[in-house]
Amino acid sequence: MKQNVKYLAFIFFIIFQNAFSQENSECKFFEAYDEPALACLDKNENKENTIYQIIEWTAFGDDYITRIEKKNNTYKLIRKLAPKPKYIEQTDSFKSEFKYITNRKLTKKEFNKFIKIYEKYNLNNIEKIEITIDCFDGSGILFYIFENGKYKFLRNGNCQESNETLNNFSNEVNVLFKF
Repeated sequence: MKQNVKYLAFIFFIIFQNAFSQENSECKFFEAYDEPALACLDKNENKENTIYQIIEWTAFGDDYITRIEKKNNTYKLIRKLAPKPKYIEQTDSFKSEFKYITNRKLTKKEFNKFIKIYEKYNLNNIEKIEITIDCFDGSGILFYIFENGKYKFLRNGNCQESNETLNNFSNEVNVLFKF
């Protein structure tokens, strides 16, 4: 039984990684959650916008998507409970029964507190986080960033230490916004 669980977790991990392997797939994947796929945004059209997406995922539990954005002078916070999406072969799309937990405007002060946490972990200067994958049934953080017309993706892999950079960052963001 334990071997089957590890096998299923491994299969999920491969599928999850492949879902993000091609930009088109990533666009379709995020559509299932009614989320913008930051890699697919028009860089020129959205140059003034700043969007951060944090996905907290687990191999067997529900995932959470948190989006913090600044568009013009409007700040917004969205958090969703995001059960695993189902792939629909006939339409080559994903479907998820996501649920909004938070959908509200942020004050500039709240947004700036988020930015301080972001800068505290130097995530604005990190291009890649070195990861080691040593298990298949863990959890992780995916962090999508779109700022100054540029897209960046950071992840901490699978089964990282609880004091790892993205885990600490995500925990502080959750405390800030009282999740």
